[in-house]
Amino acid sequence: MPRPKSELTKSGKTIGIRVTQSEYEEYIKLGGGTWLRRMLQDRRDDKESLALQRYLNKTLGTHLSESTQEC
Repeated sequence: MPRPKSELTKSGKTIGIRVTQSEYEEYIKLGGGTWLRRMLQDRRDDKESLALQRYLNKTLGTHLSESTQEC
């Protein structure tokens, strides 16, 4: 019986790169694929957060920055 698809297996994309032995060892120390997925997710989240912040600054102008300085 096939297992249900997860977030990791829906797209089935594979990334391949050439690295030196020392780079590979560092990649493994950092957590391998789990670490890479987390880094990519964090990067995407940061971009989304930055885009939202820019939108709010553009929409609300200085009102947003003034209210955050009071906190």
